Amino acid sequence: MTNAGAIRVRRLALVGFGMVIAALAGAVRPLELQAQVIPPPDTIPVRDSLRRLDSLRTTRDTVAIAIPPRADPLGTDSSGRADIRLRDSVAALADSIKPALATAPSPTQHEIGSALVWDRDALFASGAHTLLDLLDQVPGVSGLRVGWLLPPETATYNGAFGRIRVFLDGVELLANNPRTGGLYDLSSIDLWPLERVQVERGAGELRVRLRSWRVQRTTPDTRTDVATGQYRTNIFRGYFGRRLAHGESIQFGFQQFSTGDPQRGGDGDQLSLMGRLGWTTGNWSFDVYGTRRRRSVTQLKRRDQLTPLPAMDGVQQFGYLRAGYRQPDTVGIWFQAIVSNDAFVETTEFSPATPNIPADSADTTRSRAQYVVSGGWNRGPFRLTAIGRYSSLDGEGYFSPVLRGELDSRWASISARAERRAEDSTTRAEVVVDTRPLPWLSAIGSVGHMRSDNSDAGGGVTAARGEIGVRVGRIWLTGGALRGGDVSTGAPIVLDRTFQPAFTADAIAVYGGLRGPVWRDVSADVLVTTWTGGGGGIYRPQHQAHGNLLLDTRWLSRFPSGQFGLRASAGVAYRSDVFFPVGPEVSLQAVGSTVVSMRLEITIQQVAAFIESRNTMAAEYELAPGYVMPRNVLLYGVRWQFWN
Repeated sequence: MTNAGAIRVRRLALVGFGMVIAALAGAVRPLELQAQVIPPPDTIPVRDSLRRLDSLRTTRDTVAIAIPPRADPLGTDSSGRADIRLRDSVAALADSIKPALATAPSPTQHEIGSALVWDRDALFASGAHTLLDLLDQVPGVSGLRVGWLLPPETATYNGAFGRIRVFLDGVELLANNPRTGGLYDLSSIDLWPLERVQVERGAGELRVRLRSWRVQRTTPDTRTDVATGQYRTNIFRGYFGRRLAHGESIQFGFQQFSTGDPQRGGDGDQLSLMGRLGWTTGNWSFDVYGTRRRRSVTQLKRRDQLTPLPAMDGVQQFGYLRAGYRQPDTVGIWFQAIVSNDAFVETTEFSPATPNIPADSADTTRSRAQYVVSGGWNRGPFRLTAIGRYSSLDGEGYFSPVLRGELDSRWASISARAERRAEDSTTRAEVVVDTRPLPWLSAIGSVGHMRSDNSDAGGGVTAARGEIGVRVGRIWLTGGALRGGDVSTGAPIVLDRTFQPAFTADAIAVYGGLRGPVWRDVSADVLVTTWTGGGGGIYRPQHQAHGNLLLDTRWLSRFPSGQFGLRASAGVAYRSDVFFPVGPEVSLQAVGSTVVSMRLEITIQQVAAFIESRNTMAAEYELAPGYVMPRNVLLYGVRWQFWN
């Protein structure tokens, strides 16, 4: 982007930010604020001079407004029928709600104090730009990133790579990029087209379930996001979604962002597109969904003459056709079938200036088809789910069946899961017991066993997790341990092809923290993790901690309508030294660091203005050797949602 274009973008962001501040200043005059933005029809406050809406009746398909008989200056007879003017204005508020399109099954969440689930509003309010921003809050996860937004990101769970699996609407996202060495690049997962993120902590692996954005209202839903900041960061988003009268669904959206760092590189731009067409009739649902992401990233320099991260130009395309009978959370039988395709095309030009681009990566195309059939039965506290997943890549086919059973009662939950994963020839089994004997006491225990046909460990690997929580007032105090087993760590060759895998003896992570409201609308989230045993500091810090203090208030004493919101947070993240093997008895070191970040967001009706600061103290630090992380990234912008 040229300097003139960047200046225009910043001016646009400043104008939007100024409009929100002006609206905040006018909040002390509610009558003037009334006409600013039209909220969703079921939340529209009708002025007392017209008539107070005493009740809101919801039928299966229509949100209807009931007006009781009452004398009124506009004219209402004894039967309660208003004159033509009021009747027309009320009819304009009617909004049909159509049955939801199908969604993938969500397993019972086994967590204490927090469910590790983010809905659409929470995703944007969290300030997360990539999936790793959310996973950094999960015990046992150690994230690796080397730059701002565009460079690749990955993470270990229980001290090993490859133990984090991601599913989008029931389709497992598998790595098609040859550069990643079989690991999925977490920075390539867009959060903006999602309506829900659920993190399921297993004993031996972490499963992340993503749900794409769906709409149910016939009232058009549109939104625009604009943000700008340091490192020449500019972000634009646009959304449109609507359900039609006979159950049809139309949705589309886009995101374009760019960054610039003339000193280090690793900058560039990305354009993402999303679209969906769907239809519901009775218990049946049909939809076709697709995304396309084009990314261009320049070479990222490293210090101490280390090999730079090469440039990359590529296109990722994902799409599916889905048919579903009933929803997975309804009583009785449900069924779904999905046909999907995931393709990656790299167009990076190989040259002597970029010799470390993998020969099998430049100018290549890889496409993977996946077919998923799932069904289940729910009755009372019992849930039974069966999934069959068949994928094909480079002429090879892989069939992976999954069977899960759950019992969820008031005092305890039990979940059992078994899977034969053909892609890596592993068999996995896991059992979780979640007990809640008292309102202030909770305990979770899980055991997972994994056996691979390609491993020398004939008995397989057993992992375990145990956690207990005690509620004091509104705060949950938690403590637990993770046992990863004897495993090979794998290697993040997407960052440097000289990184080598290492074998780590059985290690145990001991963690503890607190989570919940500490005073009125102020809450805290603190987690400290320490690893003991073998493999100390290899690809994960020996000691790791993060803490976040959040003020989240609607200030109802001053704004009883609930159309004002304030979120202010301050967080700190600490990690000790991390070692990256590059040969026998030879490792590179990323020195430990402490990073402080802050964020402020103000919401008025359907407008949210935010400003965030990452690495506020401008600390110089690395998460991977040689890659100096950006200093004090300041980003500010506006999200504005429109109805009608």
